[in-house]
Amino acid sequence: YDYATAPHRFKVELGLDAKILGVTAGIYGYFMMGSQLPVALPPKPQIIRNVFNDDPMLSLPDQMEAAPGQNLDFESGFAFGMVNDFHLGIDVLVFRLNIDFVMGLDVLMVDMSGYECSFEEFGINQYYGRGQAYAYLGIKGEVGGRLFGKVRYFTFAHLEAAADIDFKGPKPTWMKGRAAIRGELLGGLIEFDTRVEFERGEELACTQGGGDIFEDIPIVEDFDPRDGDTDRSVFTSPQMAFDFP
Repeated sequence: YDYATAPHRFKVELGLDAKILGVTAGIYGYFMMGSQLPVALPPKPQIIRNVFNDDPMLSLPDQMEAAPGQNLDFESGFAFGMVNDFHLGIDVLVFRLNIDFVMGLDVLMVDMSGYECSFEEFGINQYYGRGQAYAYLGIKGEVGGRLFGKVRYFTFAHLEAAADIDFKGPKPTWMKGRAAIRGELLGGLIEFDTRVEFERGEELACTQGGGDIFEDIPIVEDFDPRDGDTDRSVFTSPQMAFDFP
């Protein structure tokens, strides 16, 4: 489910295109509230995931862990978010420069009343949230000229930088973020690729109320022979005692 393409989204686009200068900008947003909200956040833009070399099969954010027998595909609460994108293109004489910028935010607040959680007091009136924020900057500079009768461009600088952060909260608050920058200069003569990551806080663990009453009772009470026993005959018949008939 992609909130950014939902039928009730709002959308603003601006553009300017000239022979030398081209500018496009867009703002996309959404707000949802009800009892049938998707638990998963929208996937981050592919351009962000490419910088981090994320596995395409793992592009969707993690979802809340459900207790056995429970389905948490939908929950009650509210969600909102927006994405801003900007493109600047400059083409002067033999030089060409392209700059792309993307920034986004998604927040989902879920009603966790009726759940058994690892903290007695959490969230805001038992509403606990999860979210993500991200940003991307891409710069590509080229110089062109006619070679063998055709106009060809040589990339003298190509830079991509991205940062994202996943968070949950409040009370307790958990954050996990990362940033990366990669690029090349002089047509690949100089290359670089580096990244940093961090994680702070503690996550809230919850299960649906009314779970299995036998969850904390061990099934096997005792067994013979025990691990580490010595001087036992190889013909000894294994025996086990259970807490349930």
